Amino acid sequence: MKNVLIPLLFLGLLTTAPALSEDEPTPIISGTVSTANGKKPMPGVQVILLNQTGVQLAQGVTGERGGFSFKHTQCRKCILQVLPNLDTHYACAVIENIPGDSNRNFILNLQRGFTITGRVTSGKRGLKGIGMRAYSVDTNAEGKKVYDGGLAITGKNGAFTMILTPGHKKIELTNKRYPELEEVTEMTWDVTGDAQIPDIEMPESDHRD
Repeated sequence: MKNVLIPLLFLGLLTTAPALSEDEPTPIISGTVSTANGKKPMPGVQVILLNQTGVQLAQGVTGERGGFSFKHTQCRKCILQVLPNLDTHYACAVIENIPGDSNRNFILNLQRGFTITGRVTSGKRGLKGIGMRAYSVDTNAEGKKVYDGGLAITGKNGAFTMILTPGHKKIELTNKRYPELEEVTEMTWDVTGDAQIPDIEMPESDHRD
């Protein structure tokens, strides 16, 4: 079966390899990470593969030529996170619904973004350990989804920093530490430049005892 090329819009191309044979029972995720024009490889970028429930299946770091490759246990659908260091000012990539039963190879061209900072709070108290995921709600001219976003976990005093590309973003916050507060809340933000977001308030839970 021939490889199929699927456009990933701002990120590059996804190559789908033939299904696994009996001699190759363990799927392999591989690829290269480079700058937007594809000319400069990006070493030292963390790459993580998760299943749909958020359990980590495998991880790796890109080499000098921006390459990565690792085996993983089979899963129905997987999530690939590509996480450059914040000081590079490149936005991360989050690719969902990857079939996890065969080999996949990615060519990922990351985009420069803007630095977005802020705090997650309850009242005036900063909330540490809140998971944050930002993703684009934009589409391109053909109406296809843009694969970019940001990931963070709030630190001391509820502070966070993310690198996000321009455009309309939805930010999802996940709380697993404070039972008196809602587990999930969302907000939207239009990214047009470096910015500090006003404090994001986690609402109180409707199911408190």
